[in-house]
Amino acid sequence: MNVSIPVFNPRQGVYSAGQPAQQDWQVFAASGITTVVNMRGPDELAGRDERAEVTAAGMKYLELPIADGSAINADNAARLQQLLQDADGPVLLHCGSANRAGGLLALMAALNEGQAHAAALEFGRKAGMKSTEAAVQAALATHCNQAEQRC
Repeated sequence: MNVSIPVFNPRQGVYSAGQPAQQDWQVFAASGITTVVNMRGPDELAGRDERAEVTAAGMKYLELPIADGSAINADNAARLQQLLQDADGPVLLHCGSANRAGGLLALMAALNEGQAHAAALEFGRKAGMKSTEAAVQAALATHCNQAEQRC
Protein backbone atom coordinates (compact mmCIF):
# COMPACT_ATOMS: atom_id res chain seq x y z
CA MET A 1 0.00 0.00 0.00
CA ASN A 2 1.30 3.37 -0.95
CA VAL A 3 0.29 5.43 2.09
CA SER A 4 1.97 8.08 4.22
CA ILE A 5 2.71 5.78 7.18
CA PRO A 6 4.18 2.32 7.78
CA VAL A 7 1.51 -0.39 7.74
CA PHE A 8 1.93 -3.74 9.48
CA ASN A 9 0.16 -6.92 8.38
CA PRO A 10 0.66 -9.37 11.27
CA ARG A 11 -2.05 -11.76 10.08
CA GLN A 12 -4.24 -12.18 7.05
CA GLY A 13 -7.04 -9.64 7.15
CA VAL A 14 -5.54 -7.60 10.01
CA TYR A 15 -3.50 -4.46 9.43
CA SER A 16 -2.16 -1.99 11.98
CA ALA A 17 -0.68 1.45 11.59
CA GLY A 18 -0.09 4.81 13.13
CA GLN A 19 -2.32 7.77 12.30
CA PRO A 20 -3.23 7.77 8.61
CA ALA A 21 -3.39 11.02 6.66
CA GLN A 22 -6.74 12.02 5.19
CA GLN A 23 -5.65 11.02 1.68
CA ASP A 24 -4.70 7.50 2.87
CA TRP A 25 -8.30 6.35 3.39
CA GLN A 26 -9.01 5.98 -0.33
CA VAL A 27 -5.87 3.84 -0.71
CA PHE A 28 -6.89 1.61 2.19
CA ALA A 29 -10.38 1.19 0.75
CA ALA A 30 -9.00 0.40 -2.71
CA SER A 31 -6.74 -2.20 -1.08
CA GLY A 32 -9.80 -4.05 0.23
CA ILE A 33 -9.94 -2.86 3.83
CA THR A 34 -13.58 -2.71 4.88
CA THR A 35 -13.36 -1.62 8.52
CA VAL A 36 -11.21 0.92 10.37
CA VAL A 37 -10.85 0.71 14.16
CA ASN A 38 -9.56 3.96 15.65
CA MET A 39 -7.78 3.26 18.94
CA ARG A 40 -7.00 6.92 19.63
CA GLY A 41 -8.94 9.09 22.01
CA PRO A 42 -11.03 12.02 20.72
CA ASP A 43 -8.52 14.49 22.15
CA GLU A 44 -5.79 13.03 19.92
CA LEU A 45 -7.42 13.80 16.57
CA ALA A 46 -6.75 17.56 16.49
CA GLY A 47 -10.04 18.68 15.01
CA ARG A 48 -10.29 16.00 12.32
CA ASP A 49 -13.58 14.26 11.64
CA GLU A 50 -12.06 10.86 11.05
CA ARG A 51 -15.43 9.10 11.01
CA ALA A 52 -16.50 11.27 8.05
CA GLU A 53 -13.17 10.72 6.27
CA VAL A 54 -13.36 6.93 6.63
CA THR A 55 -17.03 6.57 5.74
CA ALA A 56 -16.58 8.87 2.71
CA ALA A 57 -13.97 6.37 1.49
CA GLY A 58 -16.58 3.61 1.82
CA MET A 59 -15.34 1.85 4.94
CA LYS A 60 -16.99 1.14 8.28
CA TYR A 61 -15.63 3.20 11.19
CA LEU A 62 -15.38 1.91 14.76
CA GLU A 63 -13.73 3.27 17.90
CA LEU A 64 -11.92 1.41 20.67
CA PRO A 65 -10.06 4.17 22.56
CA ILE A 66 -6.87 3.00 24.24
CA ALA A 67 -5.54 6.06 26.06
CA ASP A 68 -2.41 4.40 27.45
CA GLY A 69 -0.95 1.12 28.65
CA SER A 70 -3.50 0.81 31.46
CA ALA A 71 -6.23 0.35 28.84
CA ILE A 72 -4.41 -2.67 27.42
CA ASN A 73 -6.44 -5.04 29.53
CA ALA A 74 -8.56 -8.18 29.30
CA ASP A 75 -11.82 -6.30 28.72
CA ASN A 76 -10.45 -4.36 25.76
CA ALA A 77 -8.76 -7.48 24.37
CA ALA A 78 -12.17 -9.19 24.37
CA ARG A 79 -13.75 -6.13 22.71
CA LEU A 80 -11.07 -6.17 20.02
CA GLN A 81 -11.58 -9.85 19.36
CA GLN A 82 -15.32 -9.26 18.94
CA LEU A 83 -14.73 -6.35 16.55
CA LEU A 84 -12.42 -8.50 14.44
CA GLN A 85 -14.87 -11.41 14.42
CA ASP A 86 -17.77 -9.14 13.42
CA ALA A 87 -15.87 -7.46 10.58
CA ASP A 88 -16.99 -8.29 7.06
CA GLY A 89 -13.50 -8.09 5.57
CA PRO A 90 -9.97 -6.88 6.27
CA VAL A 91 -9.57 -4.52 9.23
CA LEU A 92 -7.16 -1.65 9.83
CA LEU A 93 -6.43 -0.90 13.50
CA HIS A 94 -4.70 2.39 14.13
CA CYS A 95 -3.46 4.52 16.99
CA GLY A 96 -0.70 7.11 16.94
CA SER A 97 2.15 4.78 15.98
CA ALA A 98 0.73 1.20 15.96
CA ASN A 99 2.20 0.67 19.46
CA ARG A 100 -1.17 0.44 21.25
CA ALA A 101 -2.72 -1.53 18.39
CA GLY A 102 0.12 -4.06 18.50
CA GLY A 103 -0.03 -4.31 22.28
CA LEU A 104 -3.75 -5.00 22.38
CA LEU A 105 -3.43 -7.52 19.54
CA ALA A 106 -0.72 -9.33 21.53
CA LEU A 107 -2.88 -9.49 24.65
CA MET A 108 -5.87 -10.66 22.62
CA ALA A 109 -3.77 -13.42 21.03
CA ALA A 110 -2.71 -14.72 24.45
CA LEU A 111 -5.93 -14.28 26.44
CA ASN A 112 -8.58 -14.92 23.81
CA GLU A 113 -6.85 -17.14 21.27
CA GLY A 114 -4.67 -19.20 23.61
CA GLN A 115 -1.34 -18.37 22.00
CA ALA A 116 1.75 -19.02 24.11
CA HIS A 117 3.13 -15.82 25.59
CA ALA A 118 6.23 -15.74 23.38
CA ALA A 119 4.15 -16.22 20.23
CA ALA A 120 1.62 -13.59 21.30
CA LEU A 121 4.37 -11.07 22.06
CA GLU A 122 6.00 -11.73 18.69
CA PHE A 123 2.61 -11.25 17.01
CA GLY A 124 2.27 -7.91 18.80
CA ARG A 125 5.74 -6.81 17.71
CA LYS A 126 4.85 -7.66 14.11
CA ALA A 127 1.83 -5.39 14.53
CA GLY A 128 3.87 -2.43 15.84
CA MET A 129 4.03 -3.04 19.60
CA LYS A 130 6.97 -1.30 21.27
CA SER A 131 6.65 0.41 24.66
CA THR A 132 3.26 -1.19 25.42
CA GLU A 133 4.98 -4.58 25.72
CA ALA A 134 5.47 -3.92 29.46
CA ALA A 135 1.70 -3.41 29.89
CA VAL A 136 1.02 -6.61 27.94
CA GLN A 137 3.44 -8.59 30.10
CA ALA A 138 1.86 -7.16 33.27
CA ALA A 139 -1.61 -8.18 32.07
CA LEU A 140 -0.35 -11.65 31.20
CA ALA A 141 1.17 -11.98 34.67
CA THR A 142 -2.20 -11.06 36.19
CA HIS A 143 -4.39 -13.33 34.07
CA CYS A 144 -2.25 -16.32 33.15
CA ASN A 145 -0.32 -19.25 34.53
CA GLN A 146 3.26 -18.01 34.40
CA ALA A 147 4.77 -21.47 34.82
CA GLU A 148 3.14 -22.64 31.59
CA GLN A 149 3.63 -19.30 29.77
CA ARG A 150 0.12 -19.72 28.40
CA CYS A 151 -3.32 -18.45 29.38
